[in-house]
Amino acid sequence: MMRTADGPLADVRKSRRRGYFATRGEFDPGGWGSRSRWSRNGSPFRSGAGPPPRMNGKLAAVGRAVNDTAAAMPRAAASA
Repeated sequence: MMRTADGPLADVRKSRRRGYFATRGEFDPGGWGSRSRWSRNGSPFRSGAGPPPRMNGKLAAVGRAVNDTAAAMPRAAASA
């Protein structure tokens, strides 16, 4: 049982610094994933997920790729 907000708030701060959010089975023990941070200006966000054996050791790289993709979407849409 969570008794304080210290842990989740620290995770949000860390996620903001690195530019993506990560989950390691907190909600579904069979899935790890990452997603780009959301934007107040309505730019899209993307996510990537997979089972722990496939994501182990790759979560940071997937998080960076997801964040880069989300950042590129508005530019790609503008030039389409």
